[in-house]
Amino acid sequence: MKIITSFLHRLIYCDVVQRKLLLNLILIVIFATMYQALYLYDDDNFHNNDVNFGDMIHFSLVTQYTIGYGDQYPISKLAKALTGIHILLTWLINLTVVSKDCKKI
Repeated sequence: MKIITSFLHRLIYCDVVQRKLLLNLILIVIFATMYQALYLYDDDNFHNNDVNFGDMIHFSLVTQYTIGYGDQYPISKLAKALTGIHILLTWLINLTVVSKDCKKI
C-alpha cells in the first residue's frame, strides 16, 4: 500500500513533464495488460499468434506513439476498437497536458 501511496503522491505533486511521462507509462502498461488478456481470450485477435506480455508492451508502445512497425497488428473488431481507444486516449491526455503548458506561457 505504501508503494501505491508514494506513486500517487508523486503523480499529483510532480511537474508537468514528469506527469506526462508517468501517465504515458501507465497507459502503456494498462493497455498492454488489456491486449494480453484479449490475446489469451482468443489468439486470433492479433496477427502474430506467438506473443507474450513483453510483445504486448512493445505493441502498446508502438501503438501509443503511432509508429506501427507492422509486426503485430489487431485483426478482430474488438482488438481494433481497443487499439483505437488506446490511440484516442493517448492523444487526449497528451493534448490536455500540452494545452495546460501553453496556458502557462
